[in-house]
Amino acid sequence: MSSKQKLVPIKPTTNDNDGDEVANQNTHSLATLNKRNVSSSKFNSKPNLQAKLQHNNSRGISSRMLSKLNKTNSTISNSSSIASTSNYSSTYKSSEYSTDSTSEAERNEMEEEAFVITTLEEYSLLNDLVEQFQSCGCPIIVFDSNLTIEYLNNQAEEVFGFYSLAVMGEYLSELLSHESTMEIKRAIEDFIGDTSLDLNMSVSLSTSMKDLKIPYVLVSQQEKERRKKEVMKTRFLNGKNTLQKKAFPIKLKMMVFRKLEQLHFAAYINQLEQSEEDIKKLASIQFGEAITEISVIPIISINEQGTIQIFNSASTATFHYSKKEVIGKNVKMLCTPKIRMNHDDFLKRYLTTGEKRVVDCVRSVKGQTKEGKPIPIELRVSEIIDPISKKSSFVAFVRDTKSMVTHEEQITKITEKIFPKNIVHRLTAGEKVIDELQNCTMMYCDIVGFTELANGKSPSIVVHMLHDIFSCFDDIVYSKQHNSTLEKIKTIGDCYFVASGLDNDSSTNNKKQISKTNSNVNNMLTSPTNEIPSTNGTMCCVRAGLSMIQELEQLVSKNSDLIGDSSLQVRIGIHTSHRGVTAAVVGHMKRTYDLFGSDVLVTQLIEATGQPGQVHLSETSFNAIKSNEKLSFLFTPRYRANQEIYLEKQGVCKLPMNTYVSDLQ
Repeated sequence: MSSKQKLVPIKPTTNDNDGDEVANQNTHSLATLNKRNVSSSKFNSKPNLQAKLQHNNSRGISSRMLSKLNKTNSTISNSSSIASTSNYSSTYKSSEYSTDSTSEAERNEMEEEAFVITTLEEYSLLNDLVEQFQSCGCPIIVFDSNLTIEYLNNQAEEVFGFYSLAVMGEYLSELLSHESTMEIKRAIEDFIGDTSLDLNMSVSLSTSMKDLKIPYVLVSQQEKERRKKEVMKTRFLNGKNTLQKKAFPIKLKMMVFRKLEQLHFAAYINQLEQSEEDIKKLASIQFGEAITEISVIPIISINEQGTIQIFNSASTATFHYSKKEVIGKNVKMLCTPKIRMNHDDFLKRYLTTGEKRVVDCVRSVKGQTKEGKPIPIELRVSEIIDPISKKSSFVAFVRDTKSMVTHEEQITKITEKIFPKNIVHRLTAGEKVIDELQNCTMMYCDIVGFTELANGKSPSIVVHMLHDIFSCFDDIVYSKQHNSTLEKIKTIGDCYFVASGLDNDSSTNNKKQISKTNSNVNNMLTSPTNEIPSTNGTMCCVRAGLSMIQELEQLVSKNSDLIGDSSLQVRIGIHTSHRGVTAAVVGHMKRTYDLFGSDVLVTQLIEATGQPGQVHLSETSFNAIKSNEKLSFLFTPRYRANQEIYLEKQGVCKLPMNTYVSDLQ
């Protein structure tokens, strides 16, 4: 084609082969375009282009950027071209400069000039191509290898109901059905191959790698021709007009071209006549897609290989992936690493055995967002078998249990923060909660010096300080190291009440269970080789008490400006009861869960007779931790049984047993 020769617009045709004929004619045109050289005299004969060149030279383009681009273009010129119908970038030619005879300034000027000429050539070629798109008479969609829409000609705008600018950057599924989009995606992936493979590997691959999708540039010429024919073959798909809410059958043929070394695809389309059967089928498809898209519940569909086919807007909101980032990818990308490793095996096992472990069941699992954050989800998977191909698809209905909480779950979560979990279920079932706890360890924590500190301060400041202290205590009590053994009962002013052994309760109405528990306790108490059931709970209480002392010291040091010279310490008393403590939820309105019995008063007395910054244990609690030498080594005898003790607020009192106190420095 001469430098002044212009592409002749292809006249619109009206027969059913319009798209194929136009595509075939453009194949020849694109092949001719790709032979044009960057040094064409066309640029010298056009004063407007020369003016642009002079303008850009005078403006000054970054030589560093141009050098990088030239290096890229040099690499491009040495690589294999994709197809004669598509290799736009073959017009790029790197300029060669002699570092010995050319100065740095001259070299930069030549780089700028070469860059501008190459860009103008690219613009010219694309202008010719767009002119063909506009005059060909059939709808054309241009999109990239990720199926991101880049351009619609006038006919495509009329058929699909979108202006080119309005749909630019959207995923191809905005114009085609999900099934059609997946077919296009598979065709493009088969054509391009797996670009993640090492490009330096040998073309003659071993037979064990036949299943790999080898990149296009590494395959033989025969394979390249086969791939070109496959990607350019005519396909019968389904399009849709979202604004008019209708779907329609289409005939589509793709062409491939390059721009800036990126692959782009032009789809030539013919809209086909619809039979009554097609109308019903497309209406059903359209209805299903509409329901899926407007659903507030994330809906994800996969095929037998685990490839994602449907990913609605609610799924995007939950997992933060856009459609084009997940469609055609394996669904395990939405799983946590632990599940991801075995997901393919799970799917293969079900298809082989038919054993339902997830299908038709509601499962609580962990998913993973785009940012790598695990999220708790509730999953229900259903299997759909195609009546014609007999192949299975799987539809997953997902619920983010953290953000999409039902009214009942919300009430339950609030209730679980007020009552122990095992009590919540019983209250929900309408049961009366009055239990005898045969092995219960209780801990009272009093903030010594807080009353003096609060004097002269506003109530809001005092409450904020108490909130910070008790929040730290909450974190300790409900930390993972205690394995849900401890339970916060209540706070009384600046006193914090904790207990363990609440899950070993038995109802007062179930006397057999109580008798059995008492028997077990007696057996363990008389056996020197066994520990009593409350041992773990008592150890957790002691460890939590020691952590509270340390945590309060750190909190005081961080807030020294607010606390000043005041001394804040925590005094802790722990007692383990084997005689029975009554746990109950009393009343009908604003009910609270509390512990009752003489041993509760003993625990309060143990705390009151303790020392600030130390943990005070009753004899039963100390006996429960004897097996742990490191823990029991911290304690020394404090009071003897029935020893009289004078307390400022209570007067003279007697402790019913020996006690032990920690010796923390």
